[in-house]
Parts: sequence; C-alpha cells; structure tokens
Amino acid sequence: MTVSGDFFKVLKLSDTNVGLFICDVMGHGVRAALVASTVSALVGQLRDYWGDPGELLSRLNRALRSILEYSEVPLFASAFYLLADLEQGELRYANAGHPNPLRVHCARDRADTYPLNGSKHGPALGLFDDAVYPNSHCELSPHDTLLLFTDGLFEVEGPGEDIYDYRRLLEAVNRRRELPAFQLCHEVIEEVQRFSAGRHFSDDVCLVAMEVGPMSI
Repeated sequence: MTVSGDFFKVLKLSDTNVGLFICDVMGHGVRAALVASTVSALVGQLRDYWGDPGELLSRLNRALRSILEYSEVPLFASAFYLLADLEQGELRYANAGHPNPLRVHCARDRADTYPLNGSKHGPALGLFDDAVYPNSHCELSPHDTLLLFTDGLFEVEGPGEDIYDYRRLLEAVNRRRELPAFQLCHEVIEEVQRFSAGRHFSDDVCLVAMEVGPMSI
C-alpha cells in the first residue's frame, strides 16, 4: 500500500457551482499522509466557506496552525482552491503557495493555455497565523479545461541533470490543447515519464482535470 501527502477534493455547492481543491503536504510517507487526511477533514468541516476561496484557505490555515502548534517537526502544505460558477460563467480561485494550475481557454474558434496566476500567492498552509489569501477571478467558457497538479509532475530530473520544469509542462499541455481532458492528461504524463532518467516519478504526483461542458449563461 502506498501513502501520499498529495490529494484533491471535488466540492459540490449547487447544480451550477463546484469547487476543486488540491493539496500537497511537505514530505513523504505516513506523516505526510496523516497531515493530508487532517487537511481533507478540515475542508469538509469548513463547508460554509466553500463559496469564498480566499476565506476558505485563511480559515484552513488557522485551523491547521492550531493543530500543528506543538509539532516538533515543521509541517506545511501548499494548496489551491478554485470555484467554477457555471451560471455566471466565472472562475474564482486562491493560492496557498501552490504551483499555478493551467487553463485551456476556448474563445471563438481558438484554444490557448494560460497559468491561473491572477494574483500574488499566499504562503503555504501552516506557516503563519495571519496569512492572507487574495481571491482572483476570470471568465469561464464552455469547453474550457482546468488542470490542477502538484509539483511532482514537473520537477523531474532527466538525463544530464536537465529538469522538466513548469515551462515545459505548459508547452506540453498547449501542444495538446485540442484533446479531451483524459487523453491530454494521459499524454502529458507519458511525456514526463519519457523525459525522466529513471522513467518514473521520484515524488508524489497528483493531476486532476476539470472539463467544462455547455453552459446556459
């Protein structure tokens, strides 16, 4: 059995609003998995704040700080939370020290890939009591695809100590921007594994895609 500090949660607020939360706890093994389980439970308890990404991350951070206050080993977690509002055609999100997700945006007859980097990151969860997590927003269009992932997907070492970095990941997704989400993810993972010197991932990896269908706006 493999344990991991990476996880994601899909949060249904209504028939037209859905949240997607992704988290990467520092470290590996049982300790990271236990903290990940704690964060997941806290997200569920904070249901009243699912509609406000920045506030959810702020309250999650304070709760985690309280739980980890007496831990002898520093522990923290990066996280990203987005809320897709299909009725308003809007995406709202906040970032706690996490890699910027990618958005394949469909506009008219063209698709392009962009990082979701609308505002400055807040710090990782569990580091500071008074951390602030600004909200960002952007248009959400039918057939957009949103990719959330942890850093194990792109911090991969290849032959000659070359690194498969975030820029290469963005380019890999953009080359496949016309593909269905499942096939896009499958081919990107295969590309990273081919690049890797050991043909495998050395870190925990979480990759999740949200594909937007037709919307009545």
